[in-house]
Amino acid sequence: MRTQVISLYAKINIIFSLVGLIAMGLADVVSAGYRSACPAITSYVNCTPVLESVYSKLFGVSLYYYGIALFSAALVLSIIYASSSDAKLRKYIISTLAGGGLALSGVALYLIYTEIFLVGKICEACTIGHASIFIIFIVSVLELKRIRKHRKSR
Repeated sequence: MRTQVISLYAKINIIFSLVGLIAMGLADVVSAGYRSACPAITSYVNCTPVLESVYSKLFGVSLYYYGIALFSAALVLSIIYASSSDAKLRKYIISTLAGGGLALSGVALYLIYTEIFLVGKICEACTIGHASIFIIFIVSVLELKRIRKHRKSR
């Protein structure tokens, strides 16, 4: 039986997929009326106004539900990546995570802009989600670069 060492990159992606998933779940709990789950830290750092704003939905669906779906997908892909020994599958998965991370980083930047300039408040749970997206993107790009460098050195 062959033992496979899970790369540090895969571990980080798994951890931050879980962190993002928990943050989006927390946003859901706050939206359900349990405001004490994420209490206002200051008058500026407060999830409730952000989650209740007109900007918090897309096609009538709260944005954190999209976050739950996307972090779940990132988690599944990261676990498959960590457990697979198929080089082509691993490259495809890490490329997907890097490309998706790039697109979602753009979305996260827009959402940060919306929180700061349009709503005038910062949501802690959302900020954790945004940071998780950026970390997954950066880690995936670094892993993709490592794979390409390793392939060229053969």
